[in-house]
Amino acid sequence: MTIVRKQPEINSKFLIPNTSIQVVRFQLRFHTVYGQELFISGNHPLLGNGNSNKAVAMHYDNDSFWSVEIDFSAEDLVEPIQYQYILRNADGVWNFESGDNKVLDPSFIGAPNITTVDVWNYAGFYENAFYTEPFVQVLLKANHTAIQVEIPKKTTHFFKVKTPLLPKGQTVCLIGSCKTLSKWKTDSPLLMSRNEGEDYYTIPLDLTADLFPIAYKYGVYDTIQKTFIQFEEGNNRI
Repeated sequence: MTIVRKQPEINSKFLIPNTSIQVVRFQLRFHTVYGQELFISGNHPLLGNGNSNKAVAMHYDNDSFWSVEIDFSAEDLVEPIQYQYILRNADGVWNFESGDNKVLDPSFIGAPNITTVDVWNYAGFYENAFYTEPFVQVLLKANHTAIQVEIPKKTTHFFKVKTPLLPKGQTVCLIGSCKTLSKWKTDSPLLMSRNEGEDYYTIPLDLTADLFPIAYKYGVYDTIQKTFIQFEEGNNRI
């Protein structure tokens, strides 16, 4: 079974092959039941070249995670890797993630080993309705809030999160247990930014000086009132 999705156009003449990346560990937070298996498919020969029949099987780590390591050292990483996760049920039925493919851009990475930590995007998430074209062209454009994010000299972690319903003047922030993440102080959270026309709020961080494990949460910050509004629901992320 092959599903073809329209992908963003990429002008490869401006991209430089990244020869430093050797191993990418794709890690997916997903709770499976007995008989289910997970696969990863992408636009790279080592990920099946977009053919889901050649998708790469992932390995069960524990109740919360599946993962697979791909050695890219023999391949030139010229273009961003677009990938998606696929679930095969015990009865042989395939389920594909909802929404656009995830993207790993090697031109922004200088490390030999990369770990991506993703979450499965269920088709039933009501937020997905707000990423259809009518909402993207109207709602997300009207609500865009420009945020200046300081880029560290060295980036060890890159956080990406979607939330389509923030009104103009509000943005996503990041707070956690370590010094870089303000030690849970809500008066000085790290503000995340979303470029106009993009879906994700992002922030690059250097967590070299911090002790792991690190607990953290996303929150909402009002840039006009300069006030922290609330944390996301649920347990802390680790």
